[in-house]
Amino acid sequence: MKKLKSHLKELQCMNRIILILGASGEMAQNFINNYDNKKNILLFDLKLNKTLKNKYKKNYFSKFTKEFREKVNKSSIILNFIGEIYLTDRMKYKNVVFLKKILNTLDKNKKKIFIHLSTAGVYNYLDLETDKKYENKLAYNFYEKTKIDGENLLFDYEKLNRKFKLRIIRVAGLIDLKKSNLKTNLYKLSKVKFILLLKRKK
Repeated sequence: MKKLKSHLKELQCMNRIILILGASGEMAQNFINNYDNKKNILLFDLKLNKTLKNKYKKNYFSKFTKEFREKVNKSSIILNFIGEIYLTDRMKYKNVVFLKKILNTLDKNKKKIFIHLSTAGVYNYLDLETDKKYENKLAYNFYEKTKIDGENLLFDYEKLNRKFKLRIIRVAGLIDLKKSNLKTNLYKLSKVKFILLLKRKK
């Protein structure tokens, strides 16, 4: 929780416009609730959330409209919470195709920090040399394959655009233990750096 709060303070001090993708999700809501400068945030969901639409009005979007495309390029920081871990038929769109649509929307002449939430499951846990952590990946299932494909899109975009800075946060699945690869991921995470986003205490 301390690391999350420190990142929040850092972003708030910057006083920049932040675009939050997947605003209705639990982790995104935890972030928004902890973030003070709500006038500086833009929200996007793949499915309309009427509560958020009524609250944030012109700063909330659920479609790639002309207005949304314009506002995307006014943001300095993009936080991507969108991803699919359970429904196989939605994984490719949410984990890969959606990222491509966002990247195609960006103005390459404007500076952008892109913070992407991903998984520790992309690592080849048989060979976890820290200096190879961006190269040494191996998919053990379709979900991990789509996450790797999505990350590769982001890495390729960063290589071609000097004004685009990518940051990846790897989250361990601790909420649904039956469906998460907890044991494998804990081993992987013991070898590389990670940030764990915790649920805010009520």
